[in-house]
Amino acid sequence: MAFGPFRFFESARSAPEKLYRAVIERWNRRDAAGFAELFEAEGHCIGFGGTEMPGPDKIESTLGRIFAEHETATYVAKVRDVRLLTAE
Repeated sequence: MAFGPFRFFESARSAPEKLYRAVIERWNRRDAAGFAELFEAEGHCIGFGGTEMPGPDKIESTLGRIFAEHETATYVAKVRDVRLLTAE
């Protein structure tokens, strides 16, 4: 277990990977609401075809429509490295 500043570093390095895995998991479940809840109110998602979805409400409605109308691919993720821009 890490202590002091190393505790922050450990959680900061694991957070992006956890978020990415949650995004992939919810996509694979075709869970539009669960996918959208991973985004802040000001967050944006850009789809594989270039569709821009500003904010969770738009993300949920757009993905809900996509999941209802199309058979989407299942994805597998492998995170090889996480590089922090700053420690803050």
